[in-house]
Amino acid sequence: MLMKRTAIALSLIFTLLFSAVGSVQLATVATADPLMFLPYITIKSDGSIEPQTPFIKQDGNIYTLTKDLVRNYAVDINCSNIVFDADDHFIDGTGYANVGLALNNVSNVTVKNISVFGFGGTNIAFRECSQCSLLEANTEFLFVEGGIENEIAENIVGELYLEATGKNTIIRNNITDMLLVENSNDNLLTKNSVYSIFFRDNNDGNVFLANNFLCGKIGPSANFFEFIGKNFWDNGSVGNYWSDYNGSDLNMDGIGDAPYFIDNKAVETVVAQDNYPLMAPYDIEQDTIIVPQTKLFIALIVVAIAVLVGFGLLVYFKKRKK
Repeated sequence: MLMKRTAIALSLIFTLLFSAVGSVQLATVATADPLMFLPYITIKSDGSIEPQTPFIKQDGNIYTLTKDLVRNYAVDINCSNIVFDADDHFIDGTGYANVGLALNNVSNVTVKNISVFGFGGTNIAFRECSQCSLLEANTEFLFVEGGIENEIAENIVGELYLEATGKNTIIRNNITDMLLVENSNDNLLTKNSVYSIFFRDNNDGNVFLANNFLCGKIGPSANFFEFIGKNFWDNGSVGNYWSDYNGSDLNMDGIGDAPYFIDNKAVETVVAQDNYPLMAPYDIEQDTIIVPQTKLFIALIVVAIAVLVGFGLLVYFKKRKK
């Protein structure tokens, strides 16, 4: 009898041990699984919200995020002509693989005041959107695919990826890692701070004006810079700031005297260059060209010397007349 009870006890102990080990392994697999997806709160094409949730409040065509979404939901927008105001709340998808905030084949949608981060996929995606806006957002990865005439303004973005999209306005953004342009045409990119910029495939008619390229023209993946296309890098008087430009500025107007050479690999007959490179980062807040302080100081000294010389000559000639 005692042996039987001992065997049962040992059997129970081993069962519990294996169960515990199995639970730990399953928990580990679940945590590391790259295919874990959050459920979506969807704003449907008819304007209804599915599922009904207190996280989003609707007032006509304005949808407001009422709380932070912390690893519980992502958001899918399939309705045109609306405003999605996150009211400075965030969507945290740490550990999950789906898109955090997606706009799908819609037009005239404004998204503003939101932070989206942590998702293994794209954090924010504009897919085949037209005349949509992303304003005052903070995200690690923004993907704009297809569509036209969107506005991306006043955002902090880790990586911005433009693919097969055109006629967008990208203005006053802080792109802290990389801007990648692929098969995209006729976009205006102006007054942005960009760490590095790369190109893939065919890109034509894009205008780059008064941007600050803080890593120069070549970043850590220089092979992406092979298909630059026929783009515009100045407006005939003002270009962009390039951190690796080392030209002179003899007239001290803040614009380099020599062009900044970019690339000519993609188009044999077109040399890509910025004809009016800036000597210092463009002042995006004040919307003005900065004249480097050392050059300004030299200019002031030259002016002061000229004034003194002129005054001295005036005194000299007056004395001679007497």
